[in-house]
Amino acid sequence: NKESLNHAVTNLDHSFAKLDQTMGHIQSISDKMDKGEGTIGKLINDETTVDQLNSALPGLNQFLTDADRIKLDVGGHVEYLVRQSAYKSYLDIRLQPLKDRFYTLQLVDNPRGKVTTRTINDTVGGVSTTTKETITEDKLQLSLLMGQRYYDTVVMGGLMENTFGVGLQQYFGSGDNYRIGLDVWDFSNTLGPHLKLSGYWRFFSNAFMVVGGDDLASKQHEFRDAFFGIGLHFNEDTLKPIFSSLP
Repeated sequence: NKESLNHAVTNLDHSFAKLDQTMGHIQSISDKMDKGEGTIGKLINDETTVDQLNSALPGLNQFLTDADRIKLDVGGHVEYLVRQSAYKSYLDIRLQPLKDRFYTLQLVDNPRGKVTTRTINDTVGGVSTTTKETITEDKLQLSLLMGQRYYDTVVMGGLMENTFGVGLQQYFGSGDNYRIGLDVWDFSNTLGPHLKLSGYWRFFSNAFMVVGGDDLASKQHEFRDAFFGIGLHFNEDTLKPIFSSLP
């Protein structure tokens, strides 16, 4: 036992020596901080650095407050095109940094796709003929819009289903339960711009119905169509309880 005790005392002496060395380092660092040496020392002792930090904090706090005010809405709806007997689907993600301004990212699954026409000139046996061909591209379309609200009126502009477009919406009723919208895009289309008139009714907090007319200005009468549909819309207040309950 005496040999084990001597070994333990020796280890304890080494531990105290290391502790004394560590305390010496801490004292050295503390002395440097008191003298204003190093980054932390300047931060503590230099009044200019402290003043600059204090002046930056309100701006940082304002930035974090503005970021916290950004609202996120996620939704989607399906429209049934009566004449075409087809469904057109939408997925929406909207960011609202300010009460009267928002940005919308929208993916559109259009059953008709993008329709364009081209002119083909053929010469056979010295006889020239001119024909027009309609081309349909079936692919997912993208909309990226910025909207600004003025009282009960919303003005939008940006990318609408892969081309430039503008829109106008008018809200009615308490809680914005009703609205009508007019969207125009694809101005360079030889068949005429794509004009869509819609009416929305939010009958539940997260659900709405929509009816209207699609491609009403098209020169091709078969493209002019009526539609009706239903959709769901969730804001961050609705999504937070859902995500918090997930594992």
